[in-house]
Amino acid sequence: LRAHLGVMDSSGFRLPRPQLPVIGFGTDVAAIERQAAAGDARAALRTAVGIAPDDVMVYCLGRLSYYDKAFPQAMCKAVEAAQARTGVTTHFVMTGWFPHGDADLHRYEQVARAYAPHVRTTFLDGNDAEIVAKCWPAADIFMLLSDTILETFGQALVEAMAAGLPLVVSDWDGYRSIVRHGEDGFLVPTLGVGGGALGESLALLQSLGLIAYDQYAGTVAAHTAVSVESAASALATLIESPDLRARMGDAGRRRARTTFSAPVIA
Repeated sequence: LRAHLGVMDSSGFRLPRPQLPVIGFGTDVAAIERQAAAGDARAALRTAVGIAPDDVMVYCLGRLSYYDKAFPQAMCKAVEAAQARTGVTTHFVMTGWFPHGDADLHRYEQVARAYAPHVRTTFLDGNDAEIVAKCWPAADIFMLLSDTILETFGQALVEAMAAGLPLVVSDWDGYRSIVRHGEDGFLVPTLGVGGGALGESLALLQSLGLIAYDQYAGTVAAHTAVSVESAASALATLIESPDLRARMGDAGRRRARTTFSAPVIA
């Protein structure tokens, strides 16, 4: 038995370690590739939201929730700084849905006015499949700076890769297992506060139902910092180099097809 199990621990026995493979969510990569290849959709969406042919569209798709997805301040600051550095007219399009409806929409609009006053920020309905499909060919760069502890994977990132978009995302949680820094896009340095009394107290209060879930998730996210400077630098680099956008987009598309597509996962 000992010979079969191999190397033994200090007690003289060895418990076999279980295999712990990471299996991502299967994505219909082929469908998104077809949507991204629709040439007429690019012009239609960009015309509808006022994006000129030479302008750059930075795109974000996902749940528009500041407490369990991403505080928008860092993203708005990064787009504003990137436009100022490059001199290229840049649009920030956020497609998704608001957990608290119009109240959340107003909050996001306030953030955009405060931190990206020179960037045109547009909010689109992420529950409209037709709009989402048209956004893939219309976009030039995908950005999502998530700061939540709940982001264990990143479905929107895989979809953006399938669409051939370079990514600028936080180096955080599940994202770092999807995006290869310098190949498919850029991972933005992100730091979270270490554990301690505050974290234990928050977890206890939430588990006992004494604070609401969004209070818990939002408070934890508020103790997470994403480097705005690094995000702005990554955006500026991509804005100024269509060739780099194309190379990273191609690399991401291949990775989505060979690693994250539904048949491969199955």
